[in-house]
Amino acid sequence: MIREFGSIKGKGICVIFFFLCGLFTLGTAWGYGNISVTYKYGWSENSGWVNFHPTHGGVTVLSTYLSGYAWAQNFGWIKLGSGSGPYQNTNNANWGVNLDSSTGAFSGYAWSENTGWINFKPTHGGVTMNLNTGKFDGYAWGQNIGWIHFQNASPEYYVMRESSSGTILYVNKDDSTCGGNTPCYASIQEAVDLANTENTIRIAQGAYSEVFSLDESKTLTLTGGWDVTFTSQTSDATIIKAPGAPQGSLTLQMMTIRP
Repeated sequence: MIREFGSIKGKGICVIFFFLCGLFTLGTAWGYGNISVTYKYGWSENSGWVNFHPTHGGVTVLSTYLSGYAWAQNFGWIKLGSGSGPYQNTNNANWGVNLDSSTGAFSGYAWSENTGWINFKPTHGGVTMNLNTGKFDGYAWGQNIGWIHFQNASPEYYVMRESSSGTILYVNKDDSTCGGNTPCYASIQEAVDLANTENTIRIAQGAYSEVFSLDESKTLTLTGGWDVTFTSQTSDATIIKAPGAPQGSLTLQMMTIRP
């Protein structure tokens, strides 16, 4: 569903598993992802804490897959995907963890050079994410480390997706710093994918050629016309193509829709 307010013009919606040891090099982990800085730990009885928002890595939850790196205190880096998903998980070039955007269920495999494959949808377990709260739950299975638990009541721990700077995200295709505001994105689609429900996305002035879409059950507000510092707005100064919203709800403010 798309709702239009303010000065918006136009309307409408254009709207086998395998054992291959030693084949993958994790390389340098970097970035911070969109996992909570507080609620970021899973637990393995055999190998200890697994941190999904480590200092020099980080996991990103996108609309249909995971990317990035988690850090396990006793066996090192875990890579969540071999590149851009969704992943087919049929060979050594397309493995990774996928997300069903309609149910919040994960599937597929992560990889650790030190302990091997980690299955996010094992026969007697499985990991899910609450699409409204961003909380992970359930169990993944590591072939050499056993179960990794993502949520526990006592002692309390869990992994949770959230926007890194509260409820506002920023987009500017021409300024990678968004005038010093964070989190900052170069595309509207990336911000939509990484936002939590009820978040607001502020979009800088300019013409955006991308066709973005909301493919999961969350409610977002997109506001346009912002200057480079995101302190003032000008009507009709942000021009976009008609977005899609197969799921969830988009509210658009102070933007012009053109073909």
